[in-house]
This record gives sequence, structure tokens and C-alpha cells, in this order.
Amino acid sequence: MTTRFVQQPVALTHDQQAELRAAALRQRVGTGLLGRVLIRHGLDHLDDAEVQDLIADEAAAERDRRTAAAEINLSRARAAH
Repeated sequence: MTTRFVQQPVALTHDQQAELRAAALRQRVGTGLLGRVLIRHGLDHLDDAEVQDLIADEAAAERDRRTAAAEINLSRARAAH
């Protein structure tokens, strides 16, 4: 039976992308394959405290980015009036 793959975009910082590419080169695999392995590993360890801490950190950073973007947009909207 053949496995069907779907595309799942993931936003990475430039540094994260560079780190993923460098790690893939060291492992002599493509970035997609390495990404799948890392996702599989993360899912297998989802309940680990360290992974839960990473999730909380990323969620907080995402909230901060969205809040900053909203504040910028509000400031621009007010300046336009």
C-alpha cells in the first residue's frame, strides 16, 4: 500500500529554516524528510514535560506577535484618519 502525502505549510523563522537545512545536510537527507521525522518524534513525545513547555513557549510567542501586529495596524488606521 502506498502512503499518500499532503502538504502542511509550517512557518519558520529564517534561523529555524537555516538550522533545518544545515541539519538535513549533516544527516544527508532532504529537509522534508527530516521535518517528517522531527514531527513524528514530537508527536510520539507530545505528553513529555519538555515538549509541553516548548508548546507553551511557542503559543506565547505567537500571541505576542499577533498582538504586536494588531497594535501596529490600529496605529496605522488611527494615523490615516
